[in-house]
Amino acid sequence: MIPLEYLEIKEVDNQELFIIKKTFLAQVVENSEFYLDEFNPLLRRIFVSKIIEYGSILNLYFAFGKLGNRWGPYNLVEVNGKLQRIYLENISCSHCGWEGLIGNPSVLDAYIGAKNYEIPKSEKPCPSCKTKLSRHAFYIFR
Repeated sequence: MIPLEYLEIKEVDNQELFIIKKTFLAQVVENSEFYLDEFNPLLRRIFVSKIIEYGSILNLYFAFGKLGNRWGPYNLVEVNGKLQRIYLENISCSHCGWEGLIGNPSVLDAYIGAKNYEIPKSEKPCPSCKTKLSRHAFYIFR
């Protein structure tokens, strides 16, 4: 399991989540077989690949929470001091062709284990042409 000093424990949507501190992401990736040994192997690979690909993005956080006798991974974005669960999606604008990474809060998998949550209604338009995107873009990373 990941050492506690690598983690920040916060309650998000009435669920205790263990957020990996940015300064320790590289150590978690390097030692994932040991630190994430309680994840099933496929979930561990997916979680680690997301950390490798997106770990340098400032307000994007990687967390995990207890789901009965197993652990589940979560992606969080911090907006105005509040952590929001999101599903990461690479999308393109059907109007202008812009491509980027968004945080979509409407994918219900992001809320597994949450005891009380509200899906934000606000959506960001395409940063290039300002038209509505095909997916719920609560946050645009790049």
